[in-house]
Amino acid sequence: MYSFQLKKLKILIYSTLITGMLLAFSANASLLGFDVFWSGAAYNNTASAKARITIDDTLFNNPGYTSGTAWVTSFSITVSGASAGNGTFGLSNYNNFTFDSGAFSPLDLTRELVGQPTQSCLWGVGICFGFDIFTNASSVAPTAPLNNRIVAAGSNEWMWFTSFTPVASVPEPSAIALLTLGLLGLGFARKRKSYVRH
Repeated sequence: MYSFQLKKLKILIYSTLITGMLLAFSANASLLGFDVFWSGAAYNNTASAKARITIDDTLFNNPGYTSGTAWVTSFSITVSGASAGNGTFGLSNYNNFTFDSGAFSPLDLTRELVGQPTQSCLWGVGICFGFDIFTNASSVAPTAPLNNRIVAAGSNEWMWFTSFTPVASVPEPSAIALLTLGLLGLGFARKRKSYVRH
């Protein structure tokens, strides 16, 4: 009888572990992270900006045009070297993000995006297809007045879009994965107890 209960417990633990791992993986499978850089060098200034953006690729068009904020799950940008408008700004400072990869061929999101060919130009180079950020009316964060460029608030120092690089992300463990580990630990503790009794 006891052996039968132990087998049932093992089956429950293993099925819970497998289900938890699958759910934890699938919950994070559609999120992509990128480092984005802008430089003022082309405009003869020392301003620069670095951002980290995480997108939900199930809400993202590639190829195509994506606009709004629903597809951006996190965003942080830091401006430095400008005469004004330096600092770090977050998602709440922005009311629109646009990403345009052209209508015909998808970009390879596993490598540097700037310079990849589209139907008529190189992505992110010059006024070709690219990525732009737009602030809320009351924000002092950098914004995009023209394609693939931003300007630091209050400085009139423009920066050109130079890089959009994928980053390897380490997903946080989900609640299901933690529960699975807890159940697994309880199962092993119970099994160990049964060996001590005999």
